[in-house]
Amino acid sequence: MAKTALGNILEAVYRENAQNCDPKTVQWASRDDFRVEKYIHNHLTAEMTQEDPDIQILLDHAKDLYSSLLGAKWG
Repeated sequence: MAKTALGNILEAVYRENAQNCDPKTVQWASRDDFRVEKYIHNHLTAEMTQEDPDIQILLDHAKDLYSSLLGAKWG
């Protein structure tokens, strides 16, 4: 799994307690880490598109390109 800035921060904060966690707790924390990242991404995207609506067009094109690349890789 790729490291993210938020993941690095959480790892640094919780490193000393990580060895005391059971696997379910680690899985729960990882899932919440993803949710926080997704929220921040969506919030920033909304702010950017509010400032410049053309950004949404670029984001849509990037999403389509990414999907087509995944389809070519896995298809």
